[in-house]
Amino acid sequence: MNTSPLRGEVDLEGKRLSALLFPIDTSRIRGLRLSRALIVALLIFFGSLPVWFLLTASPRSDAFAFVARTIWIVGVLFFAAILVLLVVSWRKAMLIALVPEGIYSEDATGKTLVPWDTITATGDYVFAGCRYLGIRTSAHPRKGARWTRFIRPMNRKLAGWHLTYPLFVMRGAVEFERLVQLCVADPAERSRLAAM
Repeated sequence: MNTSPLRGEVDLEGKRLSALLFPIDTSRIRGLRLSRALIVALLIFFGSLPVWFLLTASPRSDAFAFVARTIWIVGVLFFAAILVLLVVSWRKAMLIALVPEGIYSEDATGKTLVPWDTITATGDYVFAGCRYLGIRTSAHPRKGARWTRFIRPMNRKLAGWHLTYPLFVMRGAVEFERLVQLCVADPAERSRLAAM
């Protein structure tokens, strides 16, 4: 994988900002198509179980039957939503960029900006043999997809970091890690990102 980032621009709150771009490339991951097919099959299987329960349920109309049917319908909608989100995320390329304001990312769920001033710590995180750069923040991202409000506390409990960035599939991962740590440690370095 190429070790240098790309120079480009990102759209942040209606303004075009100069940025260092670190695209995500999953094309070199072995077995990716098979694992995606298995995930889709499992989601369809688990999503069809509540449908089967609904179709074979007794025609009772008491409170218990109403609650059970409601749970099954919610189950179908839950698995369908996960399936749609995964398929959309697989079709849309993920982009991570460094801008003078912070770490910008764009994926199927939306755009997120983590301001430099809110980052309290950075470090390595390894999951299933894959390296990530983890960051801890003192506040929610200034601009971001709503899902980050839910993911941030869950990531903190599971991984020890609020947000993680996949170094193992990132173009220029070494440079990304170096620049993030440099910008967190020295605020003067942040303004130099636009000139790099």
